[in-house]
Amino acid sequence: MTEAKLSKKGVHKINIKNIVPIVLVFLVALAVRAIYFTALHSIAIYPDSVEYLSSAQKIESFKIDVSRVPIYPLFIQVASQILSGFSMERATVLLQMVTSSIGVVLVFLISRNLFKSTIKAFIVSIFCAVSVCLINWDFLVLTESLSIFLVLLLLLSFMMYMRKKSVVYMIMAFVISGLMMFIRPFYIAFPIMVLMAFLLYGFLESRVRQVVVTGVLAIAVIYTCLIGYMYLNMTQNKYFGISDVSVINSLGKVLQYDMYDLGGNIKIKELIKKDIESNNGKLPYPKVFIYEHGFNTNNYSEISDFTKGIMLKHPYMYVSKTVEYMLKGISGSTVFTDYNTQNYKANWPKSLFNAVNNLPLVNNFFVIVALILFESAAIIYQAIKKRYYNWNWIFVILIIVYQFGMAIIGADGEFARLVAPTYILLFLIMFKYLYWLFDIIKDYFSKNAQKDNGFDSSYTAVL
Repeated sequence: MTEAKLSKKGVHKINIKNIVPIVLVFLVALAVRAIYFTALHSIAIYPDSVEYLSSAQKIESFKIDVSRVPIYPLFIQVASQILSGFSMERATVLLQMVTSSIGVVLVFLISRNLFKSTIKAFIVSIFCAVSVCLINWDFLVLTESLSIFLVLLLLLSFMMYMRKKSVVYMIMAFVISGLMMFIRPFYIAFPIMVLMAFLLYGFLESRVRQVVVTGVLAIAVIYTCLIGYMYLNMTQNKYFGISDVSVINSLGKVLQYDMYDLGGNIKIKELIKKDIESNNGKLPYPKVFIYEHGFNTNNYSEISDFTKGIMLKHPYMYVSKTVEYMLKGISGSTVFTDYNTQNYKANWPKSLFNAVNNLPLVNNFFVIVALILFESAAIIYQAIKKRYYNWNWIFVILIIVYQFGMAIIGADGEFARLVAPTYILLFLIMFKYLYWLFDIIKDYFSKNAQKDNGFDSSYTAVL
């Protein structure tokens, strides 16, 4: 049977040129991560890590945690079952090391789709393979490593839908966005953002029926599952919600913005003032405050009413404090970070981080925001002036804007950690403009070389 006949039957000859860079990218990423692991004193355990490990043990008994949604604890439990010879935390980071290396392969596939070049995609992938701001999350028992992987999988699913127009890839995108809600409550509106992206595409590209039917059904299923989970949480933990973290973060914002004295509950205000006095002027830790004073009963209603009352009665002040916090608090901070910086027994990870991810003119909040705004403006210009919609880059920007917006408005501290799942997306935008600049320089020297050789391309039309 000839190769042509095989092709007609759907059996395609494997292209070695496509397989080699994928395998090479995976092996480089895995090797760098394995070497990085040897540079650590130990696996750093943060307070959140303790809660995730505890939640993973509850999952084994079919119990859920009131604070920690179940996907990451389930991931920990799967890791400990697969790598049963290791401690739970070691098994988790080893599995993350592998999934992260697969994630670098996803970066290669995404980059090849965006830049239409295997070489350009390979460069981006190797950059991500050696970026300590990405690698450090793989060796922490925190949700960031898995979140980064799922964001890449979501982006690739969206790209595959744009390429093949198959509803299967749209469903995949919604499934991934739904799973992310159960990694962090932070992503509770993420499926809505994905729906809006598909609806925008459907209306502008005349695919309304497929997008609306699939999207609405997907959203209905996702949020029905969410309500079911909230009911389970109520049954097991006496809290009707996806996680009590939302209540904790709301109190954290009220304390951070020094707005607690505007609340109507005198008892809560007096307890806050008392805790501040006993802590030498330091604000109480929100979760500790809630649990110590028994505000975690009755669906957290007392503390929830307290914080909501302040926000609803003083919306202008709350918004202005948020803007002030953004400008003063996080504007001077870095975006790319390394949570293992105090945990190295070798110096090379710090040096690599500083050389690759911590460049002074790049790792700056204002510079990154300016980059996001510039790319957004370029997309809008193309859409309005040229009627050209680059849906892949539009989706990249939507994910970044969602992540940054939620990190600034709704979360209490740790900004760099909260935007970590967008690191690779930011790198993609950076490389987009680096490649654009490189192409301009290359064309310039190419034209000069032609003139030096006695040939001017401007005469080709005449010739």
